[in-house]
Amino acid sequence: MSYQSLTIESRKARKPHRCIWCGQGIAIGEQYTHCRGVMDGGMQTDDWHPECRKFAAEECGEDGGSWEFTAWGNERPSLQGNEK
Repeated sequence: MSYQSLTIESRKARKPHRCIWCGQGIAIGEQYTHCRGVMDGGMQTDDWHPECRKFAAEECGEDGGSWEFTAWGNERPSLQGNEK
């Protein structure tokens, strides 16, 4: 499995999305990260909560080339400062 990242953009949701990492919804008006790349020769786009993308980059490598995870099968990381 090979992945090549093409673009990474921060966006504000105009419609509901689903985070590729944790599977939780991204609500209208919420900031999210939109990634476009090539996976095994085919175009792919993914949407992420910013904290999920940051955690995945730290755990799996920023380049995305070595990322292997199950879509929607990971826990959403806690937001710093929002922990009780």
